[in-house]
Parts: sequence; structure tokens; C-alpha cells
Amino acid sequence: MVKGVPVTSPRLPDAIGIGCRRCATSWLHGVLDQHPQIGKPPNGVHFFSKYRTEGLDWYAEHFQNYLGHKVILDFSVSYTYPNYYSDVAKKVHNMLPNAKIFVALRNPTDRAFSDYLRSIRRLEIPKKISFEQAIIDYPLLLERGMYSKLLEPFWDRFPKERRLVLIYDDLISDPKNYLVKLWDFLGVKTCLELDLRRKEDKGRSIISANFNRFLLKTKEFTEATLSRLGREKFWDFLQQKYLPFYQKLLALNERPNMIKPSTRNNLLQYYSQDIRKLEQLIQRDLKFWI
Repeated sequence: MVKGVPVTSPRLPDAIGIGCRRCATSWLHGVLDQHPQIGKPPNGVHFFSKYRTEGLDWYAEHFQNYLGHKVILDFSVSYTYPNYYSDVAKKVHNMLPNAKIFVALRNPTDRAFSDYLRSIRRLEIPKKISFEQAIIDYPLLLERGMYSKLLEPFWDRFPKERRLVLIYDDLISDPKNYLVKLWDFLGVKTCLELDLRRKEDKGRSIISANFNRFLLKTKEFTEATLSRLGREKFWDFLQQKYLPFYQKLLALNERPNMIKPSTRNNLLQYYSQDIRKLEQLIQRDLKFWI
């Protein structure tokens, strides 16, 4: 991908996945990559959030390898981050007013705890900080689960027939039906002959920060080097081919870590009002979250 090379009559995404982080979106990325009628970069582009100043040509270049697919996707969980969501909704609607919008949601308490553990594994939060302290020191852990607030700007701009909400609990109970809903929404053929294996989110923290630091720094160095050499496509290939091995290495450095019942109860109360608003917004009973 060459920055600054203009794209003539660019084909932009037909659908946008807007989130949410730690709601099985990595698994969903992998499944979407396997569908023969869907074209998408292997990772989020984050154009409407982090890279808006790069310009339309930069954005369109990310989809040049997928022009022959029936549906082109941009699936970037940062589009519902609290510091971006409102502006992203405006920008997406202005540029892609006819796009379809889908989002994956999970019990916000479980999502927050999973986000905390991920942040520790990725060295974004010091290992010694408890979950109870982390949600005070890093309020984004909770804010990313205020779904009704985060979705409302999108719901205000895109009509009902172009919005889809995927619920984590449905994935756990019936992954094939979960995907059929998505395929129908996107207008692609039902395709279930895919690798649907999913790494179960059991709740795990790291044993050694140095071990993870070495793996992450190696990954960052490799990505930066290949990017500097103009080998972004090769980096995409490496990520797809060796991601399971990389995840297994990280798993060697993990141990179980469960949320305290008292903390769970407190957070269920914290989120209860937003969940009730979300029920009205998406027209679905979510009492199993409370």
C-alpha cells in the first residue's frame, strides 16, 4: 500500500462493524475473513476514529484487494470507543449514508473484566493493580460498556433495516444461528462450512510481564520493519498464518483470574440503568445480563 497514491472511483465499504471490544470481535474477524463473498482487511482500519486525517485515498487503498467481493467491510472496534463514538457516527453517515451498521455486544460487566485482563496481558495496565482499583484508575474500562450511550448516535442516523446487534450470549448458545443472522443482514449466502473454533474467554492474567513484553515488542518491531519496507501485505499474511501460534505463546504465560462476586454485583447495579435504556434502543429483553 503506497501512501498518497490516488484511487480512481474508489469502492468504499458496504457495511461497517463498529464494535465492541472484548465481545468476541476477534473471533468474528476471523470468521468474516473466511466468507468467500466478503472482503475486509484482517484487522480494523480505524479510519473514522484514529486516522481520519489520512484522507479518502488512504482509506480506499485498504479495500483495493477486495473489489471483486460482493460485500466490503470495515470492522473497527474503536468506532464505539467513548472518545470517538459521537464524531465517528457523524463521519460514517456523511461519507457512507447507505452503509449497514452492525455491532457485537456482551454483558458489560464481563466485558469490563475481560478488557482489564487483556490490558494487563498487553502491558497497558500494571500487573499489580487489581480490577477493583483499575476501574477507578482507568475509567474507560467501564465506559466502553455503556452501550446505549455509545450506540445512540448511530441509531439516530441509520434506519432500523440497516442496523444489526449481535449478542455474545447468542454466540455461546448457537454460533451457527448467530452467523446466519449476520449473513442475512449483509446479504451474502449462508456459509457455515467455516472454522468456527473460538478461544474461550475464561478470565486469565499474566504470570510474567517480561515474557509478554518480549513477545509484544517483537511483534511491533516486525510490523514496523515490514511497513517501512512496503511489505504490509506480507505482514497481513504472517498475522493470519501465525496468529494461533502467537496466541498459544501468550497463553503459556497466563493463569486463571476470576471477578469477585461482590464486584460483579456492584457493577451489575452500575450498568442496570444503561442496560434498560439499551433494551429500548435495540428492542430486546436483556434481563439475563442483570
